Amino acid sequence: MRFGNLLVRGAYPLVLVAFFGLATQSRASTREAAFEAFRTGAWEQAVQLFEEHLRLSPQDGEALQTLGYIYYKAEEFSKAKNRFEQAVATGHETAYVISMLGNIAFKQLDPGGACKLYEQAVALDRDDSSLQENLHLVEKEIERIHELVSLRDRCAGFYWGSLVVVGLLLAAGLWCEVRVRSQ
Repeated sequence: MRFGNLLVRGAYPLVLVAFFGLATQSRASTREAAFEAFRTGAWEQAVQLFEEHLRLSPQDGEALQTLGYIYYKAEEFSKAKNRFEQAVATGHETAYVISMLGNIAFKQLDPGGACKLYEQAVALDRDDSSLQENLHLVEKEIERIHELVSLRDRCAGFYWGSLVVVGLLLAAGLWCEVRVRSQ
């Protein structure tokens, strides 16, 4: 069916139905292709297809979550955070999405923010032991930070005390990686 022929004959309602039908079909096929690319590991292609799909369907929480995961695995944390936050804004607030935001906060050296997000994720899914494990690891890191700050304060005024604290920070593994369950 040609749109031009319909317009000439004055069939405007048919043009609208045909156009929106094609747009819906295109949206669905792009989404399916994006998920298929993701499943097969063609992540660069999946990113392109998800981005295209989300231009047409910005409220698709599952697509936002999956794209956030891809960006997270590629260590593009600001893009991942953006997509996970969009998923939450669309009502797709799951323990998984919140825990991924916690992982990002931790990787960006914000253990306090990570702790709050893990607590929120645990509240959403109390049966998930990996969420509780992540929360416990972050709480331990926060305790280490408090201990090191206390040590620094006791060594205040001493140049060597500052060097000791830096060495302890490195030795304590402040930048250790929280194990995250892969889905």
